[in-house]
Amino acid sequence: MRLNKSLILSLLIAFVLTNQVYCQEEDQKEQAFKKVQSLVEFKDTVSKIDSLKQSGHKIDVSVVAIWESILPEDSTSSIALYYLNEVLFNKIENPIYLIKFDKIKNEIVSVEGVGQISIE
Repeated sequence: MRLNKSLILSLLIAFVLTNQVYCQEEDQKEQAFKKVQSLVEFKDTVSKIDSLKQSGHKIDVSVVAIWESILPEDSTSSIALYYLNEVLFNKIENPIYLIKFDKIKNEIVSVEGVGQISIE
C-alpha cells in the first residue's frame, strides 16, 4: 500500500510539472506569433494579398511555425522558424519571408525575404 501511495504521488507531481511546462510553452508560442503579426513585413504582405483577393485572384496568406528550427545553422540555438507564405488556389504555398524567433531572448532575431508575391 505504501508503494502505491508513493507511486501515485510521484505521478501526480510529474503530471503537474509537465502540464506547467506545456502551458508556459503555449504562452510563449502565442507571444511569438503576436510579435510576428506586428512586423511591418507581415502587415504589408497581408495588405497586398487582401488587395489581390478583392481583385478576384485566388490567393491567401498563411503562417507556418516550426517551433524547433530544422536549419543546420540553428542546431545549437533555441530558434523557432516562421514562414510567411502566399497561398495560391488553396494549395500552393510560396514562402515570402523567413522569420527567426529566439525562444530564450523572446524576440525576433531576423526577418529574411525569401520570395515575392507571384501575382502582382
